[in-house]
Amino acid sequence: MRAPKPLPTLGLARASDMLLKCPRCRTPHEISEELEGAQFECSRCGSLFRSRRVGSPGGGKDLAAGLVGIASLVFLLLVLVLFAMRIVRSGREAPPGSPPPARAAPAAPAPGSAGPDRELVKATAAFVANVDAFNREALDRSIAFPRWYEEEGKREGKERPAYLSLAEGERAAWREALLKSLLSGKRRSELAGSDATGGAVESLGPSDARVRLDLLPRAGGEPRVEVFHLAAEEGGAWKVFAFEALVREPEKPPRLEGKKGKEPDPVRLTDGSIALEGTVEPKGHLRDTPPELQRRIDTLVAVLADPTKTKEVARARRDLVQIGRPAIPRLLNALATIPLGTEENDVVLNLVSETLTDITGYTTSFAPIAGEGSMMATSEERRRSGLRQWFGWWDRNAATFTTRPEDPDAQDPFGTGRPKRPPSKRP
Repeated sequence: MRAPKPLPTLGLARASDMLLKCPRCRTPHEISEELEGAQFECSRCGSLFRSRRVGSPGGGKDLAAGLVGIASLVFLLLVLVLFAMRIVRSGREAPPGSPPPARAAPAAPAPGSAGPDRELVKATAAFVANVDAFNREALDRSIAFPRWYEEEGKREGKERPAYLSLAEGERAAWREALLKSLLSGKRRSELAGSDATGGAVESLGPSDARVRLDLLPRAGGEPRVEVFHLAAEEGGAWKVFAFEALVREPEKPPRLEGKKGKEPDPVRLTDGSIALEGTVEPKGHLRDTPPELQRRIDTLVAVLADPTKTKEVARARRDLVQIGRPAIPRLLNALATIPLGTEENDVVLNLVSETLTDITGYTTSFAPIAGEGSMMATSEERRRSGLRQWFGWWDRNAATFTTRPEDPDAQDPFGTGRPKRPPSKRP
């Protein structure tokens, strides 16, 4: 170890000498050029250091080596991150033969129910939409699994242990089998490919509800009705635990006598008026109505039956009147499926009845208010008879009606279905 000779001044050094400074106290020293790279001790502060020519590029070699090392480390980390992302992505890919991934369920159309029952109908329509969209996660949240397990055992007539007494693995296996049947099995075929166009709550208890839903196949065909059973769980959420198709006898065509339908026997009401009534029952589309027009009609009727869409109601009513005859059965269907008795439902039923009058020129004794003392009010008997009169009119005129008559005032206001005779002209 050598002690370099300190420089009293910073004057010019000899050509054979080199100048270096102590890295600690910055004292300049002069050493021979042959000793470059040797270790020295500062004569002032005693620090040890190796000699480097002041301003020589050799002093930056360590820094450059450090930067290269950092860059290499960053590159290695980047490669590891990309490799990990590729592994995660490949792990998420579905194996061959698995059902397609869940896609967002389309917004269910607003069914044609009104009043507080509307939320139950919307929840049921969302269940159908989740089945159709393969939305497994949302479907899992909308099923009352214990009640479904219990109801399934009753329908099969088999004795089975209680749901809560099953081991966790058994419950998980049963839930998985149920979801699989809804997403890819026979149960899926009963609901998928259809849109909910209307519905109503048929019964409602503290913890159980029965909801009817009208389904229209998107590929065309006859509409069908499914009945869903819902249970109220903790927190107030309603969840599905069973459903089945509502089977009805095929609708009988109107009985004809020549070109006119057979007229039923008149019904005398307690106020002495005479009415021709029919059976109130749900109606499907006419057989010759194209699928595109069927969907449009059902959408317009749903708007007409929605008391929250006040701005769209007038346009929907005008469009239904323009469509004319093909819209009549679905308007009758609304009369058959919307319960009479609440203020909101009575307003909706009156809108439907007025739309039918705009299309047909026919009037009945239906009024939106039960009571006396107002032109908008009538007795409860005449209100209910007015709904039945619409179905009696359709039974008599379904085969022959095309468009509204030129003189709508000629229609019998008492529901007989016979036009009034014009007054005879006397000479």
